[in-house]
Amino acid sequence: MSSSNLGTLNPPPVELQIPVVIGIDIGGTKIRIGAVTEQGALYNLQVVAQESILFDETAMEQLHVFIADYIANGNKNWKVNAVVLAFPATLDKSRSMVTNAPNITGMNEKPVRDYLQNSLGVPVYLTKDVNALLHYDIMRFRIAIDSSSVITAFYVGTGLGNAIFMKGDFFAGESGAAGELGHVPIWGEEAQCSCGNIGCAECAAAGKCLNELLKTAFPNTPGHEIFTKHANDSHIIDFIGKLAAVIATEINILDPGTVVLGGGVLDMPDFPMHALEAKIASHSRKPLPTNRRVIHSTNPDDKNGVVGSAMYGWKTLSSEGK
Repeated sequence: MSSSNLGTLNPPPVELQIPVVIGIDIGGTKIRIGAVTEQGALYNLQVVAQESILFDETAMEQLHVFIADYIANGNKNWKVNAVVLAFPATLDKSRSMVTNAPNITGMNEKPVRDYLQNSLGVPVYLTKDVNALLHYDIMRFRIAIDSSSVITAFYVGTGLGNAIFMKGDFFAGESGAAGELGHVPIWGEEAQCSCGNIGCAECAAAGKCLNELLKTAFPNTPGHEIFTKHANDSHIIDFIGKLAAVIATEINILDPGTVVLGGGVLDMPDFPMHALEAKIASHSRKPLPTNRRVIHSTNPDDKNGVVGSAMYGWKTLSSEGK
């Protein structure tokens, strides 16, 4: 697949049926949906406010209505092969249920996959939002994969997203909750996280922390200028140091061949990427592997998670022989 065609919006119409997978990226504030061909071409990308769909305990039913309406109002030539939903949440081992979603109303412990599969009449798959992003970046940057590949990705936005790819698949752990790097504790931190715990990494090393700094340390600074104006301030140096320490911890444990660094925070104007990488290197176990590849996944876009989730669906369909 040509990376230049990946996620192309509104490709030229073709006749006859167009096999697609519906990719849905459910974020903390937005839901993004699109129809994606097996070649990665994207049709009809739409973005809606998350709270307009997921607002109470009927969220699962409202999600069905939203998806069904999107398909009904889409291209009449579409042949929908599957629907994939990417959640900013922990999922169970079978990837059939959202177990904990602090920023989504009405989805915890609901049989999301089975309900939607029965109501929509097509295969439905669930994945984590960061896994969808890494799937997109693996294709986008043509990251070579074999049975021994280990890839770790860190997407720093409002929270600290983490995806782990090894042995040809995304690592889920014993219960399905692996990769919750944003919720490892940082000693001495006392902020309460949205997950309910105290001192989680994403409270000290993600967008949540930057928002607090804008209120307390830099009240007269527009959010997008925080690194431009304050990169050398002790608060920002401390922020970079904590983020680097958390990332280096996973690198030291997993020894990945490729590290992906991305997310909205890292794509902000004048973010000190060189300082972050230097700090990561200083905390990494020596000697550093000489063949490790570090990729900067810049330009976060609404299409990335949609295309990534859909392509995960195409891969799953192929592996299941469908």
